[in-house]
Amino acid sequence: FPRLPPVVLLNDGLQLSSGQWPKDLLELMGATVVSSRRWDRSRCAVHGRLVDRPAAGGTGHEVLWLARQSDAHQLRARLYERHAEVAARVRAPNDHSLHVGLLTRSGTSRSLVNEDAIAARMRRELPHATHSKALFDGWTLAQQAAWVAAQDVIISPHGAQDVNFAFARPCAALAEVFPRYYYVPSFYLTLAQSAGAIGFAGYPGTWPLRDKRHMDLRGTYAFRRKARNVRLNVSADEVAAALPAMMRARQRCLNERGL
Repeated sequence: FPRLPPVVLLNDGLQLSSGQWPKDLLELMGATVVSSRRWDRSRCAVHGRLVDRPAAGGTGHEVLWLARQSDAHQLRARLYERHAEVAARVRAPNDHSLHVGLLTRSGTSRSLVNEDAIAARMRRELPHATHSKALFDGWTLAQQAAWVAAQDVIISPHGAQDVNFAFARPCAALAEVFPRYYYVPSFYLTLAQSAGAIGFAGYPGTWPLRDKRHMDLRGTYAFRRKARNVRLNVSADEVAAALPAMMRARQRCLNERGL
């Protein structure tokens, strides 16, 4: 049904963020936002659904942001068609220069305590790469997508900025770092997979799945909010130890795709 107009149906009580990013995305999708009170679901020939529940993002509860894997490629193609400045920054598939990025957050919710130390260690471990650090506050969707699409390796704390993984470069290695008791590796990293990238999850503990089950059993919004609202003190040594595995996975992906 390629000619059907897309509709974003909000259940009673739900509202979209007032920020610019959702508006840019809806424009890119060509979608109309309607309330469930004003729309008959039977009018839709195709249904997709993003389910929000305490277990979402865990093993066996992957969040399916897109109806088809090809949707990520179509979304990226539309972005390039409408934003020449983004298309101009897209690197060719045979561009084998290495670009490494550290994506950060502001405030006290999952921001990186030692981001400068992490960035310095990444530069030391990969001295021949082009390094950059980004904070997406105030950036448009096009600017955020362009930065993500330019990177071959990204380290980022868990957060809404990671929804831009949908625009990742194929075979890019993306590591999402989680706080204790909030481990959801199948949330934003499924977008990375849809884009053809490779996802890695970092966690400050030995048993993330056991802690995830503990979180699911507690199941309260207050508990999850408390677990999320902490600053992350990520060891620069552990980031350095993870980089070789990320680089090997990226190279294996490139070889398999003949890139």
